[in-house]
Amino acid sequence: MIKKITFVLLSLCFIIVTISAQQVELQKTPSVVFVRPDIVVEKIRISSLPSQKPGKVFLKIEYWLSNKSSKRISCCPTEAGKKAWKDSPSTNNLFNVRVDARSYPNGRFSKIGGTTTDLEPFETNDRYQLHKYFSVGQTVQIRVIADPKNWINEKNEKNNVKKMVWPLRVRKVLKK
Repeated sequence: MIKKITFVLLSLCFIIVTISAQQVELQKTPSVVFVRPDIVVEKIRISSLPSQKPGKVFLKIEYWLSNKSSKRISCCPTEAGKKAWKDSPSTNNLFNVRVDARSYPNGRFSKIGGTTTDLEPFETNDRYQLHKYFSVGQTVQIRVIADPKNWINEKNEKNNVKKMVWPLRVRKVLKK
């Protein structure tokens, strides 16, 4: 009987020491968090300028991009990005930005411009612009897409697109 109790107590001590040692080992191992860049289309501003073409409005389209991360864009290419950078060294470590427009609300988006750029870590409000003619009286929706070809492996891919309708329409609120 004493042998059984001694055996059980020794077994329990062994289990307790083993579990404690495993917990200490887990605490010693630092957790590795892979930080990735985060390209964000911050805002779009559209303004009309004097037009030189009858029946056309001349729009200045400005947009701002940011990298909301401590990582450079070049740190984290996707397979598509690696291939693009290898195939075209002039775009090495850059990403594309595409600007589309459509007749709102039912038109199809088509490309009206864009650029290729880089963003430093925590760089904010990097401003770009383009100019384009549209028909007078037309309601236009502008869409800016950062990294449309998915060259950069980002921590948030959902904040790469922003849209804006021009001219802005003010909703009339009916008073009861």
